[in-house]
Amino acid sequence: MELVLPNNYVVIDEEEMMYLDGGGLFKQE
Repeated sequence: MELVLPNNYVVIDEEEMMYLDGGGLFKQE
């Protein structure tokens, strides 16, 4: 899994992980 994330995106909890899993990160611009 290779994602380009901001530098401040270091610690994520399970909720955020599920958000990423839903593709929310890619829908946001």
